[in-house]
Amino acid sequence: MSVRNWTTKITSKRCIVQALVLVFTMASVNQVVAQYKTLDKSETLAEMQRFASGKRVLYMAAHPDDENTRLIAWLSNALDAETTYLSLTRGSGGQNLIGDELGADLGVIREHELRAARSVDGGNQRFTDALDFGYSKSVDEVWTKWDHDDLQLQAVRTIRELKPDFIITRFPPDERAGHGHHTASAELAIECAELAADETYDTETTAWSVQGVWWNTSVWWDPTLKDDPEAVQLDMSGFDPLLGETYGAIGDAARSMHKCQGFGVPINRGPREEYFKKLWGGGDLAGYLDTETSTMEDDAVLASDAAFALEIGDRSQAISKWAALGASLLEKSAPTSDKYQRWQQVMLHLLGVYAEVFTSENPLMENTAHPALLKVQSMNPEVKVSIAAVMTAGKNMGLNPAQEVTGEGFELEIDLMLGREQATNVVKVRLESDESIIMLHLLPVAKLVDRAIGEYREAIAIEPAVHAKFDQRVYWSTGKGAAVGYSIHANNAGKQQWTVLAENSQGSNVWMDSREEALSQGWNHFTAEVPKSVEKGKFTLHIAPHSMMEGMSFALPMMKEEHKISYPHIGTHYRYMEATSTLAVLDLNKKRIKVGYIEGAGDIMDETLENLGYEVLRITEDTPDLWNEVDAVLVGIRAFNTEKWLMNSGDRIKTFVEGGGNFVVTYTTAGRSGIQLPTPLPLTIGRDRVTEEDAPISMSTHSILSSPNEITSKDFDYWVQERGLYFPKSYEGFAEVLTITESTGTNYSNSTVVGHYGKGSVIYTGLSLFRELPAGVPGAMKLLQNILHYDH
Repeated sequence: MSVRNWTTKITSKRCIVQALVLVFTMASVNQVVAQYKTLDKSETLAEMQRFASGKRVLYMAAHPDDENTRLIAWLSNALDAETTYLSLTRGSGGQNLIGDELGADLGVIREHELRAARSVDGGNQRFTDALDFGYSKSVDEVWTKWDHDDLQLQAVRTIRELKPDFIITRFPPDERAGHGHHTASAELAIECAELAADETYDTETTAWSVQGVWWNTSVWWDPTLKDDPEAVQLDMSGFDPLLGETYGAIGDAARSMHKCQGFGVPINRGPREEYFKKLWGGGDLAGYLDTETSTMEDDAVLASDAAFALEIGDRSQAISKWAALGASLLEKSAPTSDKYQRWQQVMLHLLGVYAEVFTSENPLMENTAHPALLKVQSMNPEVKVSIAAVMTAGKNMGLNPAQEVTGEGFELEIDLMLGREQATNVVKVRLESDESIIMLHLLPVAKLVDRAIGEYREAIAIEPAVHAKFDQRVYWSTGKGAAVGYSIHANNAGKQQWTVLAENSQGSNVWMDSREEALSQGWNHFTAEVPKSVEKGKFTLHIAPHSMMEGMSFALPMMKEEHKISYPHIGTHYRYMEATSTLAVLDLNKKRIKVGYIEGAGDIMDETLENLGYEVLRITEDTPDLWNEVDAVLVGIRAFNTEKWLMNSGDRIKTFVEGGGNFVVTYTTAGRSGIQLPTPLPLTIGRDRVTEEDAPISMSTHSILSSPNEITSKDFDYWVQERGLYFPKSYEGFAEVLTITESTGTNYSNSTVVGHYGKGSVIYTGLSLFRELPAGVPGAMKLLQNILHYDH
């Protein structure tokens, strides 16, 4: 079955709408840091057309960057379907090409890169709260870490809210998906499509029948797809002569928003076909993908009538029909939903009204009333608009008679009552225009000004009145005690009482330092000395505040730490998480050497070594002389993937190793055919990995495991997320030093290999040291020291 793309033979009305879509998608991507921008007519028509088609598609996969941005661009802009990508995770288990954020902070970046991608391709974005715990080889492993029933409920509720006609998955529900998370996403899509129609399941929401679940497959998975009569083929070339651009190009621009994963791609304007195989249901996907068809739902008819009225210049009729659509939407969806907020943006254009609620600072202190300004201003004097009422969480103000909105604008100061997480009140504004009643539900934002950027906006962040931070992610102690530096921020000066404590893996306190001090407003720095008597191991550091009342002390929740994440393509975002650090107490050999470090993509091995007293020289393409000053060169993770000069440095590496240097490479990503590194001994990296963080380790008698530290099985305790990844697949002249046994019974003896050349050595390790060192795993540090000191 083949679906031809008819978008090059469309009516003049539709051609205008389609041509205008790219203007909207390309212009709006950086609005997170740009000036306020209302929709123009082209953007308004594009949104109205999506409402008018009545088509809705849910795309499902596991991670940010799993989605097919070209297909989402075509569905959103050529088919005009309301297309939503449901990503099960926020991608916190990945790596980071653009910064040093990992874990939950990386999840913030990847979440907002997804939202930026949707602002380019025209789709919407949703998530579940599934935790991305890194690569998983089997779906069985996934369901030992994910709460199946809870995710099922979340997905069903999303389906019932969005009411998609079809669900499209990126992966098949079997091992061909190549990742347990991927397989699980397809399994959930099928299960939840069926459950969504079951009226006995989750009686708190209304059942919805999905027509079918289809897999967005490709010839990469199945080269015979072009000849498969059961496959639906879609010609997605989609060139628009007015636009001079293709939907594939829009999708490529959206794909390049996934910057932290290195997914920037060139714009490809050539032909593109997509393929679909049915996984469940009986709906006619081929007929559905016909761009000339639409539904006759009441809401779609209202939207279509409003769009037609706007195109012929009858703005009053467009406002009337669009207002009726808004009233209908309020009966079916929350006013804070993406759908209603999109409707609202269109209505503001039709009315020619600017409306916003904003504060002038960010972050804001919790549990405090903050002044915000409601401003409603007419930008089109030809449309008469009046304010009839303003409603907030603490105020209900009716205007009798209604007050006309003028070019001077209507302003009202409002107190926002801010809880620990967010502003609790949406400001409701009732407008009247002719016979139409329009309800705006305005979400407060922070409107800020920068002399270089101008006016820009951020989501309001709620700051604890007192918060804290540790100076370091990990404090390493080699048996002599350690100094733990930390700071406490107070919005108001005054006396505070708190305790710094170290907690072991069983939750017991092994050390604490209590204080009562008068804090000045702003940051106050302190140091706590860890005694030498603290046992060897890994401990979590916390800061526990206390309050005093009539001589009694009451413990409060642990102090929070501010995480500010800011990049031009996603804007600025704040998170407040429990302030923690790690104390690692270990026996580490006193010997030190001079280490050259070639920066990779997001590890902190250089910082860790400096914290332990190593002299580290940063080697770049422009510092060739530093190779002669160091005993070992440590190549950071993925540096061979990100530093082009390094792949062309074979002669320099050879000379360094021949002269007695120790050249150490940490994990490097490889394609399916592998990647050959320019080392003096042949070394090709493959894709073997062990994702089980507690997989048993057996060790050889190789000297790298005994000097300068004796490595035992206990040194592989406390590891997080995985044992290792991207092990070498061909390593002539290298020796294997340890074996990892997976739960499947498969043995991997190739995670770390050691080779000799001339007077020196080449070592490659795929062990996940880049995850273990920030987690303060003592054994990982001992092993890294052995690797760096080998033959020295």
